[in-house]
Amino acid sequence: MQHWFGTSLKHKLSLLTILAALVPLLFLGIFSYKMAESLTEEKAKTSGMNNLRQLDVYLETMVKDVENMSLFLIGNEGVQSYLKSSESNYVQQTAVINFLTSLAFSKDYIANIIVEPLGAKDSISYKSLVRSEFQDVTERDPDYYAEHPKWWSSVHRQWTFEGVRKMITLARPIRSTDKYKPIGNLQINLDQRVIASQVRQVALEKTGFVLLLDENNRILAGPRIWKRILRWTLIILRSALLRDRAGIWSTGRGAARRRFCIKRCPVWAGSLSGSYRLRNTARKTSIF
Repeated sequence: MQHWFGTSLKHKLSLLTILAALVPLLFLGIFSYKMAESLTEEKAKTSGMNNLRQLDVYLETMVKDVENMSLFLIGNEGVQSYLKSSESNYVQQTAVINFLTSLAFSKDYIANIIVEPLGAKDSISYKSLVRSEFQDVTERDPDYYAEHPKWWSSVHRQWTFEGVRKMITLARPIRSTDKYKPIGNLQINLDQRVIASQVRQVALEKTGFVLLLDENNRILAGPRIWKRILRWTLIILRSALLRDRAGIWSTGRGAARRRFCIKRCPVWAGSLSGSYRLRNTARKTSIF
């Protein structure tokens, strides 16, 4: 081959022509690939945060609606009259039940509403209550409502005539409108299944998931297979939340590289947290 190049100027010129054409094409291909990769990642980041923002708007609307409903219910004359009365009254009970039914009828995320008197009178609920695992915050912190107007529970189970459901409960004390003294307690039970279905509809690429976490970083809703999510992925998310981190970042290398997204939700002091695997990348850890 050395003889072939050495004896023919035409061959040398041919090789130089080929190299002159291929080298720019090679650099152009590398540049195009890097640009496409960068644009794809940027699009995925933007899409991921937009999806979390849209879900946050839905959840914020729902939470505000439930909290406003609780205030409207507490101030209702029928509820106040029943809780102030010395003994149970069937007519008052029926009126309150009808009122609770009208409030919850058109809202699929409200599974039950419970009004509990402080005395020995019967509790009133939108759906007949058989059993509940709900434990109010005052069982571990008796003075909680002295400093906080309301409390959101973690996920718990409740049994009614419809069967068993997982709930997330808004609890708050009921005070009289005239003397402002405690006369009862209110629970508005949200159907965790409805909330989880909204969370699962949010897509973070094909390999991603989204979790709804409360202020203590406990999982309220997420994918059906969240227990099979890699343990270290949950550890990274919870560690970031403990450091008050939010936004988007990636970690890992090669096939193990993942992106994490956190959107803080101040309405209920929790967060929407997600993660998905980054494909076809082999770069070192980078922070965005």
